[in-house]
Amino acid sequence: MTLAPRFGLFLSQANRSWDEVLESFLLAEELGFDHAWLVDHLLDTDGPPSHPCHEAWTLLAAIAARTERIRLGVLVTSNTFRHPAILAKEAVTVDHISRGRLILGLGAGWHEGEHRRFGIELPLPAERVDRLEEAIQMITLLMTQERTTFEGHHYKLDDAPLEPKPVQRPRIRC
Repeated sequence: MTLAPRFGLFLSQANRSWDEVLESFLLAEELGFDHAWLVDHLLDTDGPPSHPCHEAWTLLAAIAARTERIRLGVLVTSNTFRHPAILAKEAVTVDHISRGRLILGLGAGWHEGEHRRFGIELPLPAERVDRLEEAIQMITLLMTQERTTFEGHHYKLDDAPLEPKPVQRPRIRC
């Protein structure tokens, strides 16, 4: 089986207004790109930290409501910024708004200065990888089971439901 190439764009929201970000996603869709991505940073990590930077998941939901075909995602979501169960709820919400066009990218987190400025713990790399592994397990279970009980070293759930389930089955595409 031969797969057709797919083309996407990284369209960071750092130092860009809502109108500029939306316009770039609409143009990417119009031009026929297959997917487009935001960045999960709380400040501009390529420019001065004083540059404005919209929050990625809130912005992605708004973009999902205004686009029709292009697949969407955050490249990549930092596991250090939110509890995996909260991310699962956010992702499923965007999956519904986009009618199944969400791609879920998840990473361990890395930018020390950003974490320090916002008072968010940034564990050592080995712990971040362990946390990421647990987060992926937890999110997968939440999306595929009626109720999830999970006891990891870093995270736990007690009979947690995730409703509605994602549009994409059995889980959101990664």
